[in-house]
Amino acid sequence: MRASDAGAAKPAAAPFWFGAAAAGLHPSEMVHIGDAVVNDLVGALDAGMAGVLLSRPEQMPRHKVELESMPSKDDARWREVAGLGEATRLIL
Repeated sequence: MRASDAGAAKPAAAPFWFGAAAAGLHPSEMVHIGDAVVNDLVGALDAGMAGVLLSRPEQMPRHKVELESMPSKDDARWREVAGLGEATRLIL
């Protein structure tokens, strides 16, 4: 599904809540995996989900605005990984 299916763009909560509702879950039962600090990680956390931030080597270094928006480290709420394989192992 796409954020536009919810009638709003990320990082608004609506796309994240829409995804949780489509899965029949509460946002607190969801983990969002994405590669954008604000649109994916911050959006998911603000919507009540856990988050996994993909930080692929080709995306590094991150832009200053992303670094300034990075939430405080909190392994209970979010983790940073280098690829989808690592993300999958983390959540399974």
